[in-house]
Amino acid sequence: MKAIVSLSQSLGLHTTAEGIENREVLDRLMQLGCDTGQGSMFGEPEPAAIVSAALRKGTQPARQIA
Repeated sequence: MKAIVSLSQSLGLHTTAEGIENREVLDRLMQLGCDTGQGSMFGEPEPAAIVSAALRKGTQPARQIA
């Protein structure tokens, strides 16, 4: 993680981490300077129709993060 984030920063690139499943990983990525992330910690995948409807309404998809 450290090498990828450092390389991206040295090249002026934005970094997005995938597969973040818990707070420990998120905290470490934030310490390293990772820009954004995605993963099951933030929510499970939703069908495109549900996400599109939520975006049009300006709301969250129906399923909530536990």
